[in-house]
Amino acid sequence: MNRVVEGHSFGNRLLLVDARGGPPWAAPEMSRYASRRCLQPPFAPEDVLFLSSAPGVDAAMRVFGADGAEGRLCGNGLLLAGLWMLNGDPEGRALRIDTPAGLASVWRREGRMAAEFPPVRVDDRVREVGPPDLALRALVVEAGEPHLVLFLEDNPALGGELSLVPLSTLGPSLRSHPAFPGG
Repeated sequence: MNRVVEGHSFGNRLLLVDARGGPPWAAPEMSRYASRRCLQPPFAPEDVLFLSSAPGVDAAMRVFGADGAEGRLCGNGLLLAGLWMLNGDPEGRALRIDTPAGLASVWRREGRMAAEFPPVRVDDRVREVGPPDLALRALVVEAGEPHLVLFLEDNPALGGELSLVPLSTLGPSLRSHPAFPGG
């Protein structure tokens, strides 16, 4: 039987579908449905996680955004999946979870969840990015999902202090920048 659990992890609203031992779900369609039809803001999940059985691991996990697009890994989702799967188990037992980004491990230590993620890859090429009125130098770090890293000292146009950076407008413009078709 499939089980559905709502969870929150460091500000992320997540929906976890545990399909281990049950019939498979149409993951992208379920993600779009849950995000738009079942749960309305502010309760709609940002990501829907699907756990399934897989040989040689405790579970396989796939992650889908509200639009149905598949991601490679969700760190907060991995912690939620581990918490769900370890419910009632003693501390110390590590779970192996296969993700599209690679094999991950998750365990409980001193009452808190911990994880080991697939290796992080850093693209050493500095890229010029930014909205049309602001040229920025950045590195791309692949940590399951692409991350863009800006160093304040390399970008004097940002003002030299994090509190001066217009994150609410800069973030969305960089997320949709043509240099990063995967978001």
